[in-house]
Amino acid sequence: MSAGMASCTNSTVVFVRLLGEGTDVWRPVTARELGGDRFLLLEPDDYDPEDEEWEFLPNRIVICQHESRDGRQVLIASKYSANPMTDRESQPTWGDTVRVRTTSFATDRVGEFASVCGITEVESVEQAQKFGCDPGTTVFLVEFVDGSSIEIPGCFLEIVDDP
Repeated sequence: MSAGMASCTNSTVVFVRLLGEGTDVWRPVTARELGGDRFLLLEPDDYDPEDEEWEFLPNRIVICQHESRDGRQVLIASKYSANPMTDRESQPTWGDTVRVRTTSFATDRVGEFASVCGITEVESVEQAQKFGCDPGTTVFLVEFVDGSSIEIPGCFLEIVDDP
């Protein structure tokens, strides 16, 4: 894992099932906590997709469940996280008025109205970590009434007709 990823203060271990092993095999994987039951699986230096077939790939966001294994509670990757705004028609566009929903990186702006003034996509793992989303997720630049602006993934926005 890269030095930047290893230094994450909110990292934990998530167990990912290995496929094609002939028996139940689970790999401990360092993951970044994103809030709730969502975790970003970090890619270890020794990851080799030719040697191990992970049920959930590194650098992706997964939903985890707590399970008891050998008398201790562990996190098990159970499915990929779905972006609630994957339907392009439900995403904001230029000039739309939006309201900020609960988010871990803009808590002081929750409930506030803003206008969409820029649209881009997350292109790297580093950006994905910054925003707590998957690469390819749409990120919006929104401007608030006070003139300040932030970049925020679409899953943390809701379109409003009139504030």
